[in-house]
Amino acid sequence: MPRQRITRELLFQRAYELLKEEGISAISAKSLAKAACCSVQPIYTYFSNMDELKDGLYQEAGRDYRRFLEKHVGQMTEPVKTGLAHVMFAFQYPHLFFLLFQQTAQDLLTKTFSHSMEGQACLEVLFSFLQQNTQLGEKETKYFLMLVHGMAAMVHSGLVKLDHGQAELILKSCYGELAAQARQELAKVTAIKTAPYSCFRRFGHIMDVASEPSDEILLENIRNGRETDD
Repeated sequence: MPRQRITRELLFQRAYELLKEEGISAISAKSLAKAACCSVQPIYTYFSNMDELKDGLYQEAGRDYRRFLEKHVGQMTEPVKTGLAHVMFAFQYPHLFFLLFQQTAQDLLTKTFSHSMEGQACLEVLFSFLQQNTQLGEKETKYFLMLVHGMAAMVHSGLVKLDHGQAELILKSCYGELAAQARQELAKVTAIKTAPYSCFRRFGHIMDVASEPSDEILLENIRNGRETDD
């Protein structure tokens, strides 16, 4: 059987498979050479150093995360479904989740290899998905993001054991509470905005917001004690 031709694409593919199976700490010239059935020479021919390779793996993990969200959420984005996809990603691809969302802080401190902040970009994508077709305001959406990511981190660490149904039930319950809170906030804001108009009722005037009568007409109606038809 002829030996396979060693290419940059082949080495990257083997490295990414190794990343998903064993994590970023398992990536080395020696381990990759073994996985690709070659010496270390081709690795340093196609990559200037291992940091370049790891940066590429980091960015590919980010692309995989986006594809995962799009596949599981679909065109009709729904916040609970989106949050559940994030949690399931942590469960199905623990090493990619660690690289994107937990390894970053360590690498920024140790500067083991340069980062494009792919993990932060992925969280921004998640947040934009959560904002679509939602009943939440921006503040409540951020709370929901923290809840979703916190649940995913706990599932990843093994701190909690949740199956798909349990995770969905928790997210639905929390989303419902936040949606109720958002409605209360909206009601308060609406009451504040409409409060100035109530003073005209004391003078027998009901303001027509749509027609927005002029100040002169309003003053004339007040003086005459008349009401303007809606």
